[in-house]
Formats: sequence, C-alpha cells, structure tokens
Amino acid sequence: MNKKLKHVIIGVGAGVLNMHLPALKQDSVDLVGATDVNPGLGQTRADELGCPFFANVSELLESTKPDVAVILAPHPFHASLAITCLNAGIHVLVEKPIAVQVSEADAMIAAAKKAGRLLAVSFQQRFRPEIQAAKQILESGRLGKLQHVDMVVNW
Repeated sequence: MNKKLKHVIIGVGAGVLNMHLPALKQDSVDLVGATDVNPGLGQTRADELGCPFFANVSELLESTKPDVAVILAPHPFHASLAITCLNAGIHVLVEKPIAVQVSEADAMIAAAKKAGRLLAVSFQQRFRPEIQAAKQILESGRLGKLQHVDMVVNW
C-alpha cells in the first residue's frame, strides 16, 4: 500500500474548493489542516472537511508538517505562499493563474527546483469534454500545422 500524503489547504474558504474535493477525498490523501484569512468561514470549512483549522500559514505548516500544500488563496498571494511552502520542503499545487507577474512565477519555479519539490498549477478545464475534443482534433492533424489560435470561451 502506498503511503498517504499529508495535505493542507491554504485558502480553504475559496469558492473553487468544491472542484478540489474529489481529489482531496482520495485514499492517498490525508487532509491534516486548513487555513484561511476569514477565520469564521475557514473554521466552518475545516469542520466540514474533518480537519483542524489554523489561524495562519506558519502555524499550519509547523503543526502539520505536510507533504503537499494546496493553495486556493487569491492569485496575488500565490507566489509568497508557494515559495514559503517550497522552502519548507513541501510540494505545492496552486490554483491558476500561477502568479500575477512572470517574475513571481519564475521565482516559484526556482524555489521548487532549489527545494527539489514539485510545483503544479491546477487547470481542471483540460478535462472538459469540449477541451478533450479540441485536443483530439489538433493531435489528429486534420487541421494541418497549427499556426495561431485565437479563442473566446464562455464558461
């Protein structure tokens, strides 16, 4: 049997949490803690998930010693939170976009390389049927060599 990885959620009050729940409920996941800047909502969500709530990220990481941090906080905070986690030796899954500035994304990638940890960006839209169909069409070569894509999507 594979070892369960200890996960924490940073920004557990985020509306996107529901999209992450199927993955967080897998047998390989041990959800050991959560935090949010809104303590009332954060505590409620942590209670619903059956994990402890922590008042801040430092306390969360120190108390739980997680393997993986799932960062759902607003994107202006992705870089600082991810780098903190990576520097602590924690793998990171961050919601999209990776960061606000390219330089922040570059710093996150550098921190992941230095720490020897994974940094992943969630892009769940890739599993939508229309995205899968578009991918198959592109890969089939039926459209020829792709030169340019301009796309407007109304989700």
